Amino acid sequence: SIMLKQENTTYKCSDYLNKISSLNKQNMGSIKSVDSQCRFKMVEWFIHVATISRMNEEVVGHAANYLDRYLSTNSGTTVLFDRTKFRLAALTSLYIAVKLSETVKFDAAHLSYLSGGVFSKESIVRMEESILLS
Repeated sequence: SIMLKQENTTYKCSDYLNKISSLNKQNMGSIKSVDSQCRFKMVEWFIHVATISRMNEEVVGHAANYLDRYLSTNSGTTVLFDRTKFRLAALTSLYIAVKLSETVKFDAAHLSYLSGGVFSKESIVRMEESILLS
């Protein structure tokens, strides 16, 4: 009973995709925000990276969970209006998942490389801090 209460209050994740969809309708689609297809592509990318890096499949679930929980917060909501920041949040969520559950270690510089240099080591570290403090 206590665990169920905690799950329904403390760990609750909002339906951010539905919320952003209704905001887009109000703005008549003028904002190119994150949608379910963006999230799907990020999870596919998590699976790809985990597979080629020979990581445990659970890291994908952890990364998606961290991303969803972050996007459900006030800080994370702002990311939903910028697909580049969304990609940074997704990359960083994978980084956190790897740090917490894998023996294979990535550093922020390696993730910067994986992003094709789109994200600097410093921007990854700042996003990590934002996710962890949310």
